[in-house]
Amino acid sequence: MTKAPERAAADAKLLLVDDEAAVCEVLSIHLQRAGYSVSTCDTAEEGLEILRREQISTAVVDISLPGMSGLEFARLLADDPNMIVVLMTGYDQDYSYETAIHEGASDFIVKPVRAPELQLRIERAQRARRLELERDRFMHELQRLAITDSLTGLFNARHFSERLDSEIDRARRYGRSLSLVMLDIDRFKEINDRHGHAEGDRALAEFGRLLSDSIRRTDSAFRYGGEEFTILLPETDLDAAVAVADKIRDRVASEKLCGDVHEPLTVSAGVTTLAPAEDADAFLQRADEALYRSKDAGRNRVSHTEAPPARS
Repeated sequence: MTKAPERAAADAKLLLVDDEAAVCEVLSIHLQRAGYSVSTCDTAEEGLEILRREQISTAVVDISLPGMSGLEFARLLADDPNMIVVLMTGYDQDYSYETAIHEGASDFIVKPVRAPELQLRIERAQRARRLELERDRFMHELQRLAITDSLTGLFNARHFSERLDSEIDRARRYGRSLSLVMLDIDRFKEINDRHGHAEGDRALAEFGRLLSDSIRRTDSAFRYGGEEFTILLPETDLDAAVAVADKIRDRVASEKLCGDVHEPLTVSAGVTTLAPAEDADAFLQRADEALYRSKDAGRNRVSHTEAPPARS
């Protein structure tokens, strides 16, 4: 006897729904011999209950069932990218392949069903699903890489420009506060000159980690360029944003961000809050001005700029 192939856990379990006991028995025996674990029932409603209880992602369902039809069953699961539904019918003139696919089925087969053909169709649908899920993961990873700075793991400058515009729009639409922090690692060029670029890169990576650990999930941190960073703080007023920047400044001064650099690193920051009707360039410029006041005042400090009052 040919040994049944080993299957991935996601593909090894099947649900078979048909109100004809003989059909269920014959197909179930063949599919079990092919290496599947098969659960059977005779109504779509019971099939949905089985899916809620068990980790099954492939269902073979007769269209004509008492109560809920196979088409309704497929329609309910159409939005689940992990689910495969193969529909069966004994009335090929009443239903078409196009109808089945439109309702969310992955495939369509006419009775009497040949068990080997059904197995091939299931395997084909499972391969197609794996390829589609892999493609989706690949596209998601490409999108992530396109907006991520590879050294620090923070968002990059290009994504900062996009998020800045969208957060300004959202703050205006809902009348909420939006604050911006600009940070610059003090005398970073000296680190590269004294200890080498590898050590400088390590400091940048550790600083990126520190920023990620210091903000809320609703906030966003970005590597703006070189050793300069920005943080967008939605629904945050100026006092709260200054407190966030000062907490980061204090952590940087007290933590050793790279192993071979003996002198402590420090960071300067500029903070501001969005003014009514202010555009992105003006908002960014005010944060930048506050940052340079921190630099001019001796570094390792936080300065802020009040938002200009709204015009009457």
